[in-house]
Amino acid sequence: MLTVLIILGALMVVYAIVAVTLYIIQPLLLYSPDKTRVTPASIGLNNVDEMEIETPDGEKLVCWHSPADPGYPTILYYHGVSGNLASRRERVHRFTRRGYGVFMASYRSYSGSTGMPSQAWLISDGLFAYDTLRSLGVESHNIVVYGESLGTGVAIPVAGNRDVSALVLEAPYTSIPDVISFRFKQYRMFPFGTFLLDKFESRKIIHKVDVPLLVMHGGKDELIPLELGQEIFDLANEPKEMMVFDTAGHTGLFRVGAFTEIRKFLEKHTPTPRPKVTELRPQNIARQNRV
Repeated sequence: MLTVLIILGALMVVYAIVAVTLYIIQPLLLYSPDKTRVTPASIGLNNVDEMEIETPDGEKLVCWHSPADPGYPTILYYHGVSGNLASRRERVHRFTRRGYGVFMASYRSYSGSTGMPSQAWLISDGLFAYDTLRSLGVESHNIVVYGESLGTGVAIPVAGNRDVSALVLEAPYTSIPDVISFRFKQYRMFPFGTFLLDKFESRKIIHKVDVPLLVMHGGKDELIPLELGQEIFDLANEPKEMMVFDTAGHTGLFRVGAFTEIRKFLEKHTPTPRPKVTELRPQNIARQNRV
């Protein structure tokens, strides 16, 4: 009996240590900022301007902005957990080449922005970025919110609390605890949700979005399982579409046809004129789950 008590006591100590450690270091585990500040012009984006916006609490966010051609919407883009604004160079190029506008605000501590990232600040800054775009003269019906990976946890509350024309989610998730549970199934005994400060529980708020929705996910995504993206799609309101790119992992969706699908979605749900240039469709065609 004494031996059993000693073992149980030791397990409780280990459990407590893991829990406290997770609580303390979770910002380091969740966010991977690249602090490097790169100007758009230095990487060939001559039609994109860099600007700084000051948040209500005094932090500075580095943003990239390219106005839309007449009649085209502006993509309000919330990026993923790693890299910086320059890491999205090819995406920005594709959107602006087609005539779409782009407004992309880096998160706190990313790309030269000040401050420290957290769920509360990311969402607050996401709403502030929307308001800034509106102050630049972009009408709400010309704003398409785009969330990439971690950024879907920002894009969903923005689209649910501001007037926009459409929402695009790339590799969305139901919550951060769900992502951890899927990736580390052997540690499901630990209640990660209890100790996480930044849960990004998109499952609970996706119903607030009442604009056309496009969900995109890689069929071989090992970072954010397809099942989580599918659940977000199932919980969302109509009209909605989901594209699964069978050969893609977490990244690389743009290499297998994602941009073509985004363009088709926007042409269907936003007042977009005929494209300026021809986009070659990759041979790797995505399968459409539902419309």
